[in-house]
Amino acid sequence: MAKGFSIDDVLGDQSKVTRPAGSRMDIVMLPIEDIVDNPENAIYEIGDVGMLQADIAEHGLRTPLEVTPAGGKYMLVAGHRRHTACLGLHNGGDPRFDRLPCIVVNYDSQDEELVALITSNATARELTDGERLRQYEALKGALTRLKAAGKVDGRVREELARRTGEGSGTLARLNA
Repeated sequence: MAKGFSIDDVLGDQSKVTRPAGSRMDIVMLPIEDIVDNPENAIYEIGDVGMLQADIAEHGLRTPLEVTPAGGKYMLVAGHRRHTACLGLHNGGDPRFDRLPCIVVNYDSQDEELVALITSNATARELTDGERLRQYEALKGALTRLKAAGKVDGRVREELARRTGEGSGTLARLNA
């Protein structure tokens, strides 16, 4: 007699429930005055946040900010444009933005924090040439220090390409 048909036989491991991607993230509501800009974000231009601010005013902040503890406050790691837009709404008197949803992440080093800041911006929006160059220089420095500390395997340029999505030709031009 023939064996019965099972969707698991066709899909194999794809049908198995697996652990979700990433680590557990708890969202906490932090007072907006406790969230400070990250000086390393000077790599990027905040630019005009008018349209973003209008969208957040209408629909709310749909993506939490990523922050790290910093001397009794919380320093931004990801979400500088969203934070700027919310700050404008808060300063304009909108009490909905007195507290913002945040994911608090503790990094082992400033270099790991810098890598997180850069990689969150690398794919979030179109970068200017100046931003791409400053991003490349900062990320190369951080990855070089992390490699020296034994926290990065392989070549720094390969890791740069992996984290930024840039090709080796683009990275070579940035390096030049």
